Amino acid sequence: MVRHCWRAACCAYVVLLVSVVSAQKDWWESASFYQIYPRSYQDSNGDGIGDLNGITSRLPYLKSLGMTAFWLSPIYPSPMADFGYDISSFTDIHPSFGTMADFQRLVQEAKKLDLRVILDFVPNHSSDEHEWFTKSVNRQPGFEDFYVWQDPKAGTNREPPNNWVAAWYGSAWEWNDVRQQFYLHQFHKKQPDLNYRNPAVVQAMKDVLRFWLDQGVDGFRVDAVPWLFETVGFPDEPLSGQSSDPLSQNYLNHIYTLDQPETVDMVYQWRELMDQYKKDYNTTTKVLMTEAWSALDVVKTYFNDSNNRQGSQMPFNFQLITRLDQNSKAVDFQTVIDSWIDIIPAGHTPNWVLGNHDKRRVASRMGGDHMVDIMAMIELTLPGITVTYQGEEIGMHDVDISWADTQDPAACQLTEDTYQEGTRDPARTPFQWDATANAGFTNASVKPWLPLAADYATVNVKAQQDTTQNSHLKVFTELMNLRGTKTLIWGGHKTLVLGTNVFAIMRSFPNDKRTYVVLTNIGPTVETVDATNLDSTVPNELVFRVVGVSSKHVAGETIAAKNIQLQPYEAVVLSNSAAGVTRRSLMGVMFCAALMMAFFQTRRNCVRRRALVKMWSVACVTVLLLVPALLADEHWWQHANFYQIYPRSFKDSDGDGVGDLRGVMEKIPYLRHELGVDAIWLSPIFKSPMADFGYDISDFRDIHAEFGTIADLEALASACQAEGLKLILDFVPNHSSDESDWFLKSVNGDPTYSEYYVWHPGKTLANGTRVPPSNWISVFRGSAWEWNDVRKAYYLHQFLVKQPDLNYRNPALVQEMKDVLTFWLEKGVSGFRIDAVPYLFESTPVNDGYPDEAKSGDTEDPDNPSYLVHTHTQNLDETFDMVYQFRKVVDDYKQLHGTEDIVLMAEAYTPLLNIIRLFGSDTAEGAHVPFNFEVLSNTFKDTTGKQFYDNIKRWLDVVPSNRFSNWVLGNHDNKRVASRLGVARADLYQIALNVLPGIAVTYNGDELAMEDVYISWQDTIDPAACNSNPKDYLQYSRDPVRTPFQWDDTTSAGFSTNRTTWLPVASNYKTLNYKAQKAAPRSHVKIFKALVRLRKQRTLREGTMEMQLIGDNIIMIKRHLEGVSTVVAILNFNKTTETIKLSVFDGLPAMFEVITSSMQTNYIDGSVVGRDEVVLPPDAAIVLEGSVANGV
Repeated sequence: MVRHCWRAACCAYVVLLVSVVSAQKDWWESASFYQIYPRSYQDSNGDGIGDLNGITSRLPYLKSLGMTAFWLSPIYPSPMADFGYDISSFTDIHPSFGTMADFQRLVQEAKKLDLRVILDFVPNHSSDEHEWFTKSVNRQPGFEDFYVWQDPKAGTNREPPNNWVAAWYGSAWEWNDVRQQFYLHQFHKKQPDLNYRNPAVVQAMKDVLRFWLDQGVDGFRVDAVPWLFETVGFPDEPLSGQSSDPLSQNYLNHIYTLDQPETVDMVYQWRELMDQYKKDYNTTTKVLMTEAWSALDVVKTYFNDSNNRQGSQMPFNFQLITRLDQNSKAVDFQTVIDSWIDIIPAGHTPNWVLGNHDKRRVASRMGGDHMVDIMAMIELTLPGITVTYQGEEIGMHDVDISWADTQDPAACQLTEDTYQEGTRDPARTPFQWDATANAGFTNASVKPWLPLAADYATVNVKAQQDTTQNSHLKVFTELMNLRGTKTLIWGGHKTLVLGTNVFAIMRSFPNDKRTYVVLTNIGPTVETVDATNLDSTVPNELVFRVVGVSSKHVAGETIAAKNIQLQPYEAVVLSNSAAGVTRRSLMGVMFCAALMMAFFQTRRNCVRRRALVKMWSVACVTVLLLVPALLADEHWWQHANFYQIYPRSFKDSDGDGVGDLRGVMEKIPYLRHELGVDAIWLSPIFKSPMADFGYDISDFRDIHAEFGTIADLEALASACQAEGLKLILDFVPNHSSDESDWFLKSVNGDPTYSEYYVWHPGKTLANGTRVPPSNWISVFRGSAWEWNDVRKAYYLHQFLVKQPDLNYRNPALVQEMKDVLTFWLEKGVSGFRIDAVPYLFESTPVNDGYPDEAKSGDTEDPDNPSYLVHTHTQNLDETFDMVYQFRKVVDDYKQLHGTEDIVLMAEAYTPLLNIIRLFGSDTAEGAHVPFNFEVLSNTFKDTTGKQFYDNIKRWLDVVPSNRFSNWVLGNHDNKRVASRLGVARADLYQIALNVLPGIAVTYNGDELAMEDVYISWQDTIDPAACNSNPKDYLQYSRDPVRTPFQWDDTTSAGFSTNRTTWLPVASNYKTLNYKAQKAAPRSHVKIFKALVRLRKQRTLREGTMEMQLIGDNIIMIKRHLEGVSTVVAILNFNKTTETIKLSVFDGLPAMFEVITSSMQTNYIDGSVVGRDEVVLPPDAAIVLEGSVANGV
């Protein structure tokens, strides 16, 4: 019986396991789609018309917005009577847009960025210049009935068959003299309707779908769906009573030409084709988006029928366009949104469309600029899918197009007096990229196909990215980042009207701890509202997460929920301050719950209680073992770009000459959206006397006043989380400050703290002289022991005298430091970099002191730490175990709170085998990222290619196969890359380390190739140098690498408004700064950004690696992912120009695209080179990418 019970439980477990896995959202279910009108997006060839290569060049912009997919309006061959919606070939590309090769390249590049490609599918009609129509006109066999043909009305002089009116004015019938019949055209007369009652037409259009699926597209937006079928017999349609003009579409009630039952069935057939294609070729889901300006009860039928036959995943929801305008009130918003949600069938996903190429832009339609953020905030925080039309993210306005300049055929069929009622040109004007001539859309000398907006000099992407103020683009991007949170992906929603005219949305998720509250003041007066009226779960205090352009609040600011004052047309997103729960932990909870249910449903079959207990125990173990494997996904840190910030030198927000937390928060857009890094690590920000600039901590649970407050840290953590940026803090466990309360209490013998530090009375010589307990030497020179007159004992300090070592042989101290980790985790940080790991433990005392260390023979200077071999003070076995214990703290916190991985990074300048031990043991996990200093410590200006190759290989040869490599090029303790290794090779080393597998760590400023600053002996403040002498101090000083970040050419390089900064700014800041490099055609920072983008692609995250040394000075690194692409980096360490053949690697594509290259090369990013013709100047490097499509 027990066996049968267990079998039953296992069967239930399998069923529920499948249901739990299927509960994960498919890629499209929370996706953000971006509509591109290709003629108006980016012109690459100077003809005034946008094209495919222009779109390809702008894919990084789409990725930076956070888009999942983009939909292209028609790009097929066409006479352009309706700008592409009159198609003369459904399986080719119009020459104005490019070639099929251009399209294939677009798809390839999009896939590298994990962007999905959606095409417009126009099934209702073709062009009258399509060969099908020509054959049908001539009654060629097989094509006679491809279109809807009818004889004239009986008994008339060639009158149309009935009274049907086209959507674009006038009769829907056109006489053809050759065929001597009328053909139906529900749109332009050059767009004859296809006949879907002919099975051959149905099959031909299905073949079109398959053709483009074979090209790699991810789905289709289906145009003009309601017009596919007409009633048999072609009866006259009744009058509507809405117009007296018999040629107007509104004159008739279109009961015979729109929304016929067969239309919905056709959509179901297309869905079946897409699903079968997915099954046959093992692809991701292919999606259908259907355009139907129909009543809600009709649109609903496109989802599925009563037999659960599936149709369109996204029947477009046009309610935000058709039912809201500049006169709408908050209650109208609620009605429109709730009415759509209410009709969505169970198991289907809402979608929200704010604009498109056929309707006025939001800023124009809704009454002005003040509504742009409101509409974006509402659309992007509602549950489900969003569709954004190009330009809405920057608040573009419609352009007034004169009758003489009008291009739209829908308007041209009207008159000069009435054309503006039908024109769509104003919403189709060119995209506004920057303030240059023609807004960066096309060459300055070219006339764009439609006129540009007069305001493009101020309303453009670059202006809104670069401004230090808020902008529509920044708001949009912040909202897109918010859409990636678990609450907005999975959570429920509630809408409410607060006050007179405030529309509110609440998003919450039972398995998460975060609730979001969206408040939009739709009216022209100030409103004060109580957000707790939304729900009893809304806390009394809320934090601003995203604020609209008109708001006076800032992200991270807190406010009482019961008394929120909103300015006219102000829009904000607020939340509680709790950390969220990952999707993975949610799935674990769901799985466990499902398995518990399955188990207890089978318990009635188990007759003995003992069997039940045994079975439940096994089930619990099964859950614990299987859930992690089942739900495992890529951990965020495994291929991340970490960026080290030295806070004193990054950005000063208050003008005191010292960088601070608010300054870091101000630069989050630079870090996340400009550079694209995944995590920032802050050097110490804790309370400190600053004897070692923060590494001497007097309170491990507080913030140093120069940097800000605990509230500032929490605001920074929240802002980082909102942007998807991880925040890593420095954890300094080896020592505290001698001004710490712990130390002062230990000095005075407080029983709790007495053994928090390493104390010893010292040795007494025969002559009575007191000496330290051992010969140990401090890292900062001189004895590692300091006498304390109050305690009458020596204390150990392996660094400064003011940095007494903590005693990790005291369990109370160990717990205290573990509690410090937990304290900061509760503030929202995502991990820690552990400082000075090797020094945590020392050997135990022997006899009357500690064991002396042996002389090294490396120096005759007895005060130099290199004088001794540090066998008793570094890398003791207990040190590694302590790291394992720290790991358990963060892992336990992760498990308890359901967070993502909390990362430990360990600093240890120690032999490689010790570094490897820091990863963990057979029984315990250690640091996720034990820093790999092989490159940093062993690479110099004159390093050869072979030496650098060996530096890389030494690490790769020892790192365990189940661990992730990391590559550190610089930090706050070593000279900057450009100074240490030479400016000429700065790009080479960035390229090398960013194409290697694993994690990359960059020190602030190295992305600009900033150089060290000479600091005189008199101005030196680094204690490591001050403990030296005027002759030798420069070899110890770390001040030169810690000078302020160079943002621009203004006062103090934009670091501070104060002309006096804590360390001097580099004299070259006028030319070497971020602003200058951003504006330059090529620059170090642009190379770095290209590398970060490349690292996010699948080939570098999942691909294999092969490295070859050619001679002594050429290194080639190959990264390859089968079926995706091959990336090759070439590094020239020679002092001569070299021509390099890639043939050392097998199976390479014939052609490669240049991803980026060193400043001294002549290559242009995006250009194409052959595999045997790469020419590199001295000290230069290049990164190339090729795909299978380029041939082998």
